[in-house]
Amino acid sequence: MPLVKMNDLLKAASKGNYAVGAFNIGNMEHIIGAVKAAEDMNTPIILQLAEGRLEYFPMHLVAPMMIEAAKNSKVDIAVHLDHGRSREVIKEVIRRNFTSIMFDGSNLP
Repeated sequence: MPLVKMNDLLKAASKGNYAVGAFNIGNMEHIIGAVKAAEDMNTPIILQLAEGRLEYFPMHLVAPMMIEAAKNSKVDIAVHLDHGRSREVIKEVIRRNFTSIMFDGSNLP
């Protein structure tokens, strides 16, 4: 039940009448804790990364950890870019197989 597309995860939740928690990741321990809790509760989750966190947790480190944690999980996990603002970051998460992107254009005219 590894890495899944956000759309598939949310369709299943809607059909099953349940919510899916989304957890913004700030370090490796957040990833480990969120996945362990999801597995313990046997519930799908969304691991998400806000672009603003990349200043402290670089993409080349965080993306592989998030993707591998999802792929090796016992429950379905979507990996999401939360409030992506720059084309470079959006292109990078696509290349790194994130399963969902939220583009934030609020700073644009």
